[in-house]
Amino acid sequence: SDNNIRERWKRGQGGVALFLKKTLKVREIQTASDRLASVSFKIENINFVILAVYLLSRNNDLKEYMKTLDTLEQFCIRHKSCGTKLLLLGDFNAHIKEDKLSQDWNNRGQRLQPFLSKMNLVAVNLSPWCEKPRFTYLSNTGNSIVDYIFVGNDIIEHVDLVQVPMQKAPRQHSISFTSNH
Repeated sequence: SDNNIRERWKRGQGGVALFLKKTLKVREIQTASDRLASVSFKIENINFVILAVYLLSRNNDLKEYMKTLDTLEQFCIRHKSCGTKLLLLGDFNAHIKEDKLSQDWNNRGQRLQPFLSKMNLVAVNLSPWCEKPRFTYLSNTGNSIVDYIFVGNDIIEHVDLVQVPMQKAPRQHSISFTSNH
């Protein structure tokens, strides 16, 4: 794996985690990439899949980014074709246009956009449900939003609140999401 922290970097690199209520009966889903972690569960006879994502940064080859994005797309197509509701979250290392913070699309954001359209996914942390859009990546060279929570148009009405807490340290990524289920 290219995520071996001790071999590549002195500081931590990459990784995804999911924290869910203990009352949810979740099942882990194997993925074809170590940059994706997924679970499924059922609420009120509706099947959900949550997929935590960590896509490669600009410091890595665009081909590898696209390869992981293709793996992500194939995973989503397979589960969506069964009527499963999707929730994707994590570090997409892409800039999506956001007017309030004057963020424009970057190359990776433009590559991510067709996938989002095809899957009918919207970024809830850039939506009216978000208290206040904030940068999720802070650095000396510039701030940006690279972390997102994407949900399908078919479940957006179940979103209660999305918060992007103030960053306590540079490069810290954090988004909070609650639903009425």
